[in-house]
Order: sequence, then C-alpha cells, then structure tokens
Amino acid sequence: TEPPNDWLVRGSSGNPDDAEGPRRIRIGNLEEPDIALRLFQPLLRLFRIKSLLAKNQTTPDAPLRICVQVVVERADREAPCRDLSSIDKLRIGDRVFSIELRITNRSGRTQHVAILSMDRSLAIKTARLARDAQNLVIAPGETLRADDAYRGDGDGQLVVISSESPIDVAGLEQSYPGVPGPNPSPSLAIDPAWTLVSSRYHVERQSIGYMGGGVNVMAGMAPWMAALYSTVPYTKVDFDEDAAQPPEKRQYLANRSAEERAHRCGGTLIGGNLVVTAAHCVAKGQYAGEGFRKVFKQRRIRLGSADLGYGGATYPVTAIAVHAGYDPNGNANDIALLLIGEDRGSVRQVPAPALLPDGPVTAGAKVMGFGWGYTGTVKPGADPLLNMAAKLQHNPGVLQVGQMVTLDWKRCQKKVGNLLGPGMVCVTSPGIAAGDPRAKNVFSCRGDSGGPLIEKRGARDVLVGVTNWSMGCGYKDYPSVYADVGKYRAWIDAARALLKPGAAIRVPEPQASSR
Repeated sequence: TEPPNDWLVRGSSGNPDDAEGPRRIRIGNLEEPDIALRLFQPLLRLFRIKSLLAKNQTTPDAPLRICVQVVVERADREAPCRDLSSIDKLRIGDRVFSIELRITNRSGRTQHVAILSMDRSLAIKTARLARDAQNLVIAPGETLRADDAYRGDGDGQLVVISSESPIDVAGLEQSYPGVPGPNPSPSLAIDPAWTLVSSRYHVERQSIGYMGGGVNVMAGMAPWMAALYSTVPYTKVDFDEDAAQPPEKRQYLANRSAEERAHRCGGTLIGGNLVVTAAHCVAKGQYAGEGFRKVFKQRRIRLGSADLGYGGATYPVTAIAVHAGYDPNGNANDIALLLIGEDRGSVRQVPAPALLPDGPVTAGAKVMGFGWGYTGTVKPGADPLLNMAAKLQHNPGVLQVGQMVTLDWKRCQKKVGNLLGPGMVCVTSPGIAAGDPRAKNVFSCRGDSGGPLIEKRGARDVLVGVTNWSMGCGYKDYPSVYADVGKYRAWIDAARALLKPGAAIRVPEPQASSR
C-alpha cells in the first residue's frame, strides 16, 4: 500500500545489507513458537511510523518555517537553507562538516516544538539537540538552530511538531523491537491542534565502518550490550582550555557531540545486575588506586539501546571488583566486574544477559566484536583521536558489529611480541587470518574498551572476550587483543560472590584446586 521506493535502502558501505534493495527486518526462525509475537512487534512499529508520517500537515501558512542547511566545508557558512517541506530525499555525504536544522516562528504567537527521528531500526525517538528537544519554546520571530537532529547513517525520517500548547510525545515514542518493555499502543496520541512537517533523509557520514567494515547492529541483536558513560559535564572553562591547546594536545571538545564526549567504554551484561568490562575503564588514571571509588558518582551504565548516548535505561554503579593483578601501567589482567543498582533512571526489567564460557576460546573461532569505538586506522603509538589522514575521529551513533577470527598464540606473538601475556586472546579479520593480502583489517579502537567479543554457540551468545588493547587501530595486519573470559571464569565467579553494594575491592585470582 506504499510506494516501492519507500522500501528501498540506499547504502555505500559495500556491505550487502546496505546495498540498494528492499528494507530487511530480521524476525527469526519461522518455526519458533514465539514467531507470531516477533512478527507482530516490527509490523506494529512500522504501522505507527507510517501513521505518523501520514499526518504531514504542511501548508504555505504553517506557523513555522523549517529549513535545512548542509555545510560541506568548515568555512562554508553561507550554504543555502532548503525548506524541509520541499525536500523529498536529503542526501548528506561523508564530507559534510555540519547539518543544521533552522526553525523560525513566523506566527504572531509563541510556539512549542518537538522533533522526532526514525530510522531503519523502527524506533521513534526524540531527537537530541543543543537544548531539550521536547517542548522547545520559540517566541514570535525567533529562530532555533539545531545541529544534531540527523543522527547515524542510512535512511530515516524527521518529523517536526509545533503547537501553541506544550507537546507530550510520550505516546508517540517507541523502542527497538526486541528491547524489553511493553509493546506500544496501535493508536497514536496526535493532538489535532498540532502541525506536523516531515521529510525523508539519507545520511552517509562515514565512509568506513567500525572494525574495518563492520555494520550497524540489527534490532535486538545485542541485548546484553552495555555502555559506560560519564555523568560529569564539561564546562565552558573546559571548552576554552581545550581550544587553547596546540592541535597535538587538543581533545576537540567543541567538535564532538555531547554523546561522544560522555562515552567511555563498553561492557557486557552477564546477569540481572552484573556487567563485565575492562579494568582500565574504571581503575586507571584518576581512578587508579583508591580513586576507583569515584566511579560510583562519575559513571553510569546504559542498557537496552544500540544508540550512543540515549535510549534504553540507565543504572548507577553500586559496587566494583577489579582483578588484583591489574596494574594501570600494563595490560595484564585487564578485567573488572560491576554491580549495578536501580534509581529513578532505571527500570526493573533488564535485557537478557550473555552467557559465560566454561573454558578458553579456541584458535580459529568465529567471533563478533561490538562497540561504539573510533572507526579509522591509526598507527601504533599515535593518538587515536585522529586517523592516519589526520582527520578527527567520531564515535558511530549506532552500535557496530564486526566479524572476527581468533588467532593462535604463536602467530599473535609474532606481531605484538612480549606484550602478549597470559589471559589474552588476539583477533583479526577472517581474510587476514586466512592470509589474504588484499583483506581489510577488522579491529577495535578507543571507545570499544571493555566491550564484548561474542561467539555464537547454537542459539546462545557466549562472551569469550573483553576488549583490552591494540597496537594502533587496524594498522596493517596487527591484531586486536582481548581478555580471554574463559581463562578468567574462576575470577568472575569469585568476584561475583564477594561483590556487595558499596564495595570497591580488588579480587585475586582464585587458587587452582590441588585435586
């Protein structure tokens, strides 16, 4: 009942799932007993999206003028601003410096504005902007400039809602299919006094995917994925001091989104309230020694979302166990266990956890790495903030997954030397592991630390690795190195038994049984 072109996906990553063709929604095995529910969820979400877009009420006398300015180069500030209502398909290339949505109140009354975004995940989300994106208030003649309405890569829809009264979009938002929580209502609570303007867009912000050609995760693919983020906001003083630094010392705070600035590490849910991550994510730098108690107030865990920085639910860290053999100056025993609690930002229903292995992962195992880490190649010893082309790196807005293969010990040691120690496992792309000189690397980088390496064993997701370190990022055929979770299984069990709310402890490796 809809134009065939509305179902097309136009991508340029080279991945078959992103090639031009019908939209693909992974449902599962049609013979599984719960397939009716799995089919119902995405169809319901798609129905709600199409119903919302059908309410487009664009008229010449609409109270708002909404236009989009695409700035290709940093100095090109005079680019034309195109009316959103006239844009059928806004195509945004990977050379874009910024995308700015301008909303001007041309009526004689104050207008409330809310902005919603939708993409192939079938979620409906309130767009994150410089100000609160729900119930923005625009006085007559005022113009709002929003530079973060368009997120991620791929095809999507943007809807701007305006009204003379405050707008409640709670009845319109919806999560990914497969994310814990109630199904949305088939009906949409759209006030007839609202004016809606919508437009499709196509974004190609990055020409390289995470892990050297990885792709966006599909809805429900990684329910156990956790994000560790900072709750300490940067101040104007921080921005000014950073801008005054020489380029080689700058963190480019003003050039990165709030979500990027807050993101620290990944993690993996292994129980209803337990998250495995890397020790250097919670016990290095200012958190070394007794400093790791600062984590309780300065870090939170997000679960149930593939989006960087929002969605799902967030949880406080209530206890920390770090491997007693971890030294912040080295890479050995880089593993930690976090206990999470509940507060006003949390929900009692948490996603399904990943399983723990009974033993070390074997060489040649087919595995998948997940994370929001930087995507560009970096030479060993260089600052990962800039790739080899000296361009500023950005965290992908959507969780990425890359196919990888584990290497045997001797082969990895030839590449990284004595840096390889007990409890570590190396991974690289299947092509490089097979000796193909034309193969691209698959790698982890800054922002991936603490995240999972997953091996599919039947229908089970087994956590076999925790992202630790690498020599550069994807440089030539250098592997990425993970903590081998199977070798730390006894430590995890020991830490789990000792971890109580309020504890910040170092747990030694359990003594092997003499039997």
